[in-house]
Amino acid sequence: MRSEITARVVMLHNQLNIASVLFFFLLLAVIFLASQNNTELINWLLLGSFVVFASLTFNYQANQMTMEAVAKYLLKIPQKEASGWEDFYNDYKKRVRMISVAKVSALILPQILILIWLIIILKDLSQPQILLLALDGLLGLAVILNFKYKTKFLP
Repeated sequence: MRSEITARVVMLHNQLNIASVLFFFLLLAVIFLASQNNTELINWLLLGSFVVFASLTFNYQANQMTMEAVAKYLLKIPQKEASGWEDFYNDYKKRVRMISVAKVSALILPQILILIWLIIILKDLSQPQILLLALDGLLGLAVILNFKYKTKFLP
């Protein structure tokens, strides 16, 4: 089970790296398309990118919750069989709840920026784009609500 935690940590870090690289290339694509005055394609790119970042975030959250559950399960093993790492990990996660939300900014920041931009230009969106924006907004809300296990501030 400890190896599962290690594998999930690697997976989580890879997802953050992927999100950072995707965000960089998204910015480059938007800059290029803006120089070509192709706002229609920019809108579609941003609408689709939101879904990609939301999917990465949900996957990240699922792996994080599973990793924490495994660590808590390992706490139930008699102390003579446990390494002590599980105790440390459990206490550590309690102390850094908000910091752990901040570390996923590579996943969250693109979603926030995309939604802000799309809301600003709402009047320029076509009907199908507005429907996709509504879906993006619902996905964004689901992402936020899915993080509530990390904070004591949300009910």
